[in-house]
Amino acid sequence: MNNNIYNNLISFLRKRAIELIGILLIATSLLLSISFFSYSPNDPTFIYNNENIPINNLLGIYGGITADFLLQSFGLISFLLLAVVYMVSDTLPAQDDDAKKEMDEQSQAKVQELYQQFESQNRDREFQKAGETLSKALKLQEVPTFYYLRGRVQFRLGQFEASVKSFDAYVKAAPNAESRQWERGISMYYARQYKRGAEQFELYQTFHDQDVENSVWRFLCMVPETGVEKARGVMLPIKNDRRIPMMKVFEMYRGTATPQDVLNDAGRGEPDASTLKGRLFYAHLYLGLYYEVLKKDELARKYIKLAADKSLIGHPGINTYMWDVARVHWERLRAAPKRK
Repeated sequence: MNNNIYNNLISFLRKRAIELIGILLIATSLLLSISFFSYSPNDPTFIYNNENIPINNLLGIYGGITADFLLQSFGLISFLLLAVVYMVSDTLPAQDDDAKKEMDEQSQAKVQELYQQFESQNRDREFQKAGETLSKALKLQEVPTFYYLRGRVQFRLGQFEASVKSFDAYVKAAPNAESRQWERGISMYYARQYKRGAEQFELYQTFHDQDVENSVWRFLCMVPETGVEKARGVMLPIKNDRRIPMMKVFEMYRGTATPQDVLNDAGRGEPDASTLKGRLFYAHLYLGLYYEVLKKDELARKYIKLAADKSLIGHPGINTYMWDVARVHWERLRAAPKRK
């Protein structure tokens, strides 16, 4: 932080110094031009200075003396001096631009280095470090995607309000991406911004209208405001989510299927062990969330805990971010006092 302040101060002072030198050189060039072009050999000189002689030079006696001295000493080369002064004053902004370009290139290289650090930290699940690295990169350059990535990291750290702010910053910088931000909606749910969360999932429906998870999360955002039955009646319609057992999950939330139906559907078609494990993750996660809104806390804890099993990290059939949703939810349940 102190280095940044020092560097910014030096950069500011350097730019102001260049601007001041440029102004002085331009002024000098202008004054020399006036003194040269209004020069008269009859004006006073260093050698012959008679105050009674009328002065023709527009800059007065000092302009006449200066012009006479330069022209007598250097002749027509004095006009070359005038051109040199002007050219130097003109190149100063270019030098400043070159310095700025060099600083921009250095900044770009540093941002790229920080992004590579983030990727490594995120891959190793060092989320605290990953978030700090993205914040450093954003101070150097406001890359919209970095806000999105930081929002994901902050959610994984349980920093829900900060996560929402980062996603908001991303959407502000890249408004065309707003309809795709399902992660933003989930962060809003956990930040208790239920109305905004419901609106985000409604918007996502315009991007992907066959995603049971989107409909369920919108339902979860509606429940605190409307209650379970009303939320069921206005669930976003889904007709063809091909992922097993997601359509049964949808029917369960609508009230037309049972939790056992969901578990049975996960085993449909005699899947291999790996495929079954992936299906059961989603079944367990949404069973846990379902039981929670019904205030059946023990069953909610049972299924969320199953979904948050660490052995599921990296499973090819499980979205790692959704596994972190299960983990974060389980950590909240463990920290919360049990309802009587």
